[in-house]
Amino acid sequence: FYCSKGCQKSHFPFHKAQKQCTNTVQTAAAAAATESKPSLLPLLDLSRRGRVGLLNLGNTCFMNSALQCLSHAPPLTLHFLTNSFLPDLNLTSPLGTGGKVAKEYDNLIKHMWFGKERVFSPWELKRAIVRSSPLFAGHAQHDAHELLVFLLDKLHEDLNKVKTKPYIEVKDYDIERSDEEQAREAWGRVRERDDSVVVDLMWGQLKSTLVCPE
Repeated sequence: FYCSKGCQKSHFPFHKAQKQCTNTVQTAAAAAATESKPSLLPLLDLSRRGRVGLLNLGNTCFMNSALQCLSHAPPLTLHFLTNSFLPDLNLTSPLGTGGKVAKEYDNLIKHMWFGKERVFSPWELKRAIVRSSPLFAGHAQHDAHELLVFLLDKLHEDLNKVKTKPYIEVKDYDIERSDEEQAREAWGRVRERDDSVVVDLMWGQLKSTLVCPE
């Protein structure tokens, strides 16, 4: 009744309902597991390309807006649709969620890009987020950008390839050295502690300068 053991394990919630691989979500996701990112693009072009509504769970328009935006960041979405995130799952990071947010986000993305529903409920992802941050519990309104930053941070930690972060001292800015040299060293220190697809795609550096008016 299962196309493979891997499909059975990865997509059990779908199989549990039908006991066979007939649902578009499972079959497409199972095929994606063996596909490279470039060769998956034609499949996505023939799909609904993520045109799926998200159910409002009670004043959660801020979250749904952020999720819709992130869903249409192609490099990150392809990383999940092709199951490329699985080898990087970090279940032990004290700053992560034990992989729960990454797994629920993967479930959401696969429903939005491979599923048959016109509207999908992001309830399980919201519950995983709330477990990590009670700030988003209940039905209060929040800032979409605040939710997006939090979600990206948890996705990063859940997929962080650095299992044990080394202790690294932050150095003060040296006016005698060039910005380029110090930026390169600072980025190197960052990558020693943080290495994930989120860092690869969405992190950068800022230089902040304070000027005394006196």
